[in-house]
Amino acid sequence: MKNYFIIVLFFVICHNAKAQVGINTNDPKATLHIGPGVSTTVADGIIPPKLTGDELLARENRYGTDQDGAVVYVTQGRTSATNSVKTIGVTSRGLYIFDSQGSSTGTLPLSGLWVKVDAQQPAAPNTAYSARFSGNGTLLGLALLANKRTYLNLPQSTGSGKTVFIPSANVDSNGAYNVSETGLYRITYRYKETGISLNATGASIDIFKNDAVFSSAPMILVSLAFDTQIDNIYSLNAGDKITFGTVKTGLLALEVLNVINADIIIHRIK
Repeated sequence: MKNYFIIVLFFVICHNAKAQVGINTNDPKATLHIGPGVSTTVADGIIPPKLTGDELLARENRYGTDQDGAVVYVTQGRTSATNSVKTIGVTSRGLYIFDSQGSSTGTLPLSGLWVKVDAQQPAAPNTAYSARFSGNGTLLGLALLANKRTYLNLPQSTGSGKTVFIPSANVDSNGAYNVSETGLYRITYRYKETGISLNATGASIDIFKNDAVFSSAPMILVSLAFDTQIDNIYSLNAGDKITFGTVKTGLLALEVLNVINADIIIHRIK
């Protein structure tokens, strides 16, 4: 116990005396600087905590804002069928970093997400896509018993009211984005509408996956102008079809001289 106390006291004194700590070096260049060992019979490196995906899942509630940047090595991907938000991408062995601002869902608050440090090559350039819409939506529209779904067809090239900043071969002639590679995708969908809009029950901007609502954000029921967006990370599979638009429901939907501006960005991050 006495020796343990002396060792702890030594490290406390060194920490207070110098903000930078060196291991195997007398000239540290950062907060912690580890140099190579002298002996060639000893392995060099840093070994983070090793857990299985299921063990990491069991600790899921322990990770939040204060654990942002935590690193673990997963020895085996998740096998548990338990619904999980943070460990949804922990499917194989490897090094993972916890991103407290990441999310695999389309809702707030952000839950945090374990992201694998992938040694593979970056996603092919054509998986990224960015476009902007600008123009008139409806000059005058009145609908009773409304259940109106309107799509924003993604353009393949710049044209009237549509600007493509980053084209992608994944966008088809029907204005849908076809996922070519399974992985985690960041999707940003910002929608701005000016004019007179009345929606008796509800309205939302929506991302559709395979023609079903996948993620949404509410519009203001009565407004002269509103600006809302969806910005999240999603787990998508090869073959998924992603489209964008709005849904308006209720007994009455009124639109007068509406002007629509929208920005859509899709990017595979893993």
